[in-house]
Amino acid sequence: MSACLAFFTSARRVLARRRHRNETNTDNLSLSDGRLIMTRYHFDLLDEDGLVVDEEGMEFSDLAAVEREAARAMADAASDSFDRSIKSRDSSIEVRDNLGPVIRVRFVVEIERLRRQ
Repeated sequence: MSACLAFFTSARRVLARRRHRNETNTDNLSLSDGRLIMTRYHFDLLDEDGLVVDEEGMEFSDLAAVEREAARAMADAASDSFDRSIKSRDSSIEVRDNLGPVIRVRFVVEIERLRRQ
């Protein structure tokens, strides 16, 4: 399995766990006029090998919660990826709602060897 594919497999697993927790946790719900105000956000995974589209998405009441979720998911996926061979790469989670892109969280690993051994 390539490092990028492994990263995205890990990221998808992280988002699936978070999606389940989001569905069972109502802390991020806000009430307005007696109705729940929620927006569905999709967390698409992107790197030099391509795009993995999040078809399900998760609902959040505010953009700050979406930003925290995207950053945590990227951090968890990045942490999992260090269990494998580390290669230079640039990966991101692009969050979108029904109107289009909202947030991009990037994870960049750049390795530069300063001398040969």
